[in-house]
Amino acid sequence: MDSISRDVCLEIVKYLQIPDAGALKCTNKFWNDIIDINKIFSIHAIRRQRRLHRLSRHNPLEKLMELSQDLGWNYRELSSNLNVTAKLVLKYPSKPWVFQRIVQNPNFSYDDLKLLRLSATDWKYASMNPNITIHHVLSDDRLDKSWFSCNPNVAIEMVYQYPSFPWKWEHISRKIANNIPEILRNLKENLSWWIITDKTDLSNIFKYPDLPWYQPALACRRDMTVKLIDELPEKLQEEVRRQFWKFSKNIPIRESRDIPWQYYEDYDIDPMSLLGRVTDITINDVIYYKQHDLPHKFWENAVNSPLISIEEILNNKQLPWPKDIWNRDSCISAKTTITIDIVLKHMDFPWNWKLLSQNPGIKLQDVLDNQHLPWEMYWVTVNPNVTLDPILRGYCHASDKTSCADLIV
Repeated sequence: MDSISRDVCLEIVKYLQIPDAGALKCTNKFWNDIIDINKIFSIHAIRRQRRLHRLSRHNPLEKLMELSQDLGWNYRELSSNLNVTAKLVLKYPSKPWVFQRIVQNPNFSYDDLKLLRLSATDWKYASMNPNITIHHVLSDDRLDKSWFSCNPNVAIEMVYQYPSFPWKWEHISRKIANNIPEILRNLKENLSWWIITDKTDLSNIFKYPDLPWYQPALACRRDMTVKLIDELPEKLQEEVRRQFWKFSKNIPIRESRDIPWQYYEDYDIDPMSLLGRVTDITINDVIYYKQHDLPHKFWENAVNSPLISIEEILNNKQLPWPKDIWNRDSCISAKTTITIDIVLKHMDFPWNWKLLSQNPGIKLQDVLDNQHLPWEMYWVTVNPNVTLDPILRGYCHASDKTSCADLIV
């Protein structure tokens, strides 16, 4: 079906209580590309953007599915939607629901899950559903005990209460990383000290120096610095310093220039590898090192450095930037300081239009005023500046040939 019946479309917008929608173009492309039902009813979109706050109150999914069976629903995202119910899934059993997502949906209770036709693998993931309790897991062999450790409702008191339960200690370690008194109580031997060292507050390292901190994890923490290494308990300093210079991805470029030369030999440091792990790069640093055969990661870090503006990059296109760097997911097109004026000024630049379309620096009006540009409408709908109401209310009237009509036919 190429278009949704106008009566169906108007009934939908009436149900959603959206005013001034009488002149909507009701094509499938309108719903899927502009509003993008596949994305709009994604649990992630609701969490990130709250764009459907009103819709989630009215729970329109059952009504929408009843009215628009031929729409290309994204059942993977729909299965995680907080508005999906067991009643809805049972009403449409032939739809390609993704049950591994449904069983983790907090809108489904244990009793709801028992009504569904779930495979053994589906039940394994159900253990992470916040509505599943340890009593369910102990009494129902279909629920996977090891995955229950990931359940958000697992508390340390439960670990003490059920000591013979097959806890996954790496997940328990994440929950307890900052609760050092509990760790000292009687869990010290079971926990993952890599995770504890990585997740705990740095002050705990100084407060409890005799705990078995995992030094490689300590060296690679994002808040570890050369100065802090010198302040660590003496027994930790040497190994943490060696691991820091060899593996850390958080080395300010100025500190890398000050590294004593004997470190390169003593700690077996590759200078080019080090340059691939530096941060806080400025455009002057890029110019300074341009004659070297720099690792690709250096250029990625340079593009993403907060100390290099978009204009500085675009005004220095003659530098030996790797050709593929502009189309990576972390390239200049994703910088949130971008504006439509910058894009228009540098149209010779190989912009990544997928990233630009969802960049919060781009406004809906920018898209509408520049329809000749190759926007990807699927990703425009993910942009936090693009909300449902303006699209439905004002921009897509069939009589308005100068608005976004060309984008929805």
